[in-house]
Amino acid sequence: MPKLASSPPCHQCIARCCQQSTSGWPFAAMLEPEEVGKFGEFAVYDTAMQAYVLPYDGRGRCYYLDAANLCQIHQDKPKTCRDFNCTRGHIIFLSRNPELVTLLDTLDK
Repeated sequence: MPKLASSPPCHQCIARCCQQSTSGWPFAAMLEPEEVGKFGEFAVYDTAMQAYVLPYDGRGRCYYLDAANLCQIHQDKPKTCRDFNCTRGHIIFLSRNPELVTLLDTLDK
């Protein structure tokens, strides 16, 4: 595996973590209990996870992604989104996204 960048390239985001076809997750984000009210417009209870989540829209994208694949709520996104770091510990996610691995490999050089 190539040497990846040490921090996520959110400034060059291609939103792979926010789309079902490339993330592999069954929902866009898991919500902390205190976030349910803030994102209540889209929040649904997932019985398998026993938590509230933000589901994908009908196209398999996070409801908050705009047409340019940028997060419309970047400054106030859920904690799981803020904590996600595509450069660490996400081997399956990275294996699904070779173009992201290429991008990460070109950074920090």
